[in-house]
Amino acid sequence: MTYLRTVQLSSTCITHKKIRPRILQVNVTDMLLVQNILVILVSFSYLISAEQQNKYEVYQKIQQDLESMKFENEARFMKTDIKIANMKERISQQDEIIRQQQELIERLQGNQELQKHTRQVSVQTKVAFTYRTSSDHSSLGSDQTIKFDRRMTDVSNSYSTSTGIFTAPVGGYYAFVLDTRTLPGRICWIDAVKNGVPIATNYMEAPSGQEDSETSFAVVRLDTGDQVWVRNKVYHGHSCGLDDLANFSGFLLYEDL
Repeated sequence: MTYLRTVQLSSTCITHKKIRPRILQVNVTDMLLVQNILVILVSFSYLISAEQQNKYEVYQKIQQDLESMKFENEARFMKTDIKIANMKERISQQDEIIRQQQELIERLQGNQELQKHTRQVSVQTKVAFTYRTSSDHSSLGSDQTIKFDRRMTDVSNSYSTSTGIFTAPVGGYYAFVLDTRTLPGRICWIDAVKNGVPIATNYMEAPSGQEDSETSFAVVRLDTGDQVWVRNKVYHGHSCGLDDLANFSGFLLYEDL
């Protein structure tokens, strides 16, 4: 019996000696497999993280571009709004000038004294003229006098085509009309002046490839020898150009007694 136990024990020991190396081998293999899987997972997570980072950078770039476009559009709209507001203000000022001039004419026409003067002037001096430009003025200088050299009518020969100046032959109230049109894409500021002082203004701002036109009307009192002419005023350095349809007219409403 003692022998048998010993053999069994020895067998058991032998068996354990054979099993232990196998268990150790299996554990090492599993650990290597787990380690490789972890390496793969970590690498994959890095790839996912890098891809997400790239997507985030692209998203940030798109956001920045959109913000930049938004600011540019807002600035463009603001400039357009300011320009429209300025144009509305100029139109309002011109309307007010026309209204005041119309009121003045109505008061003069409704005045019995004016009717008396009109009857007297009808047998006295007659003044009326209209002149046009015969060609385009492609580049006008600052304060340059615009000469209307094509005569349409001039009953008193009071306008000089060589100087571009009208000289009042008699004292009285005169009416003047200035009609101008720009060359395409030009910006012009044109004044009709009495002895150098503006009495009417045509402001024109033509878009590229298009013309712009303006007409102004003025009633002023002139003494004998007073002069009226049309000149260019350079506006913020812009080069003004007028076509050959510009015209300048004037006539005597009534003469001083």
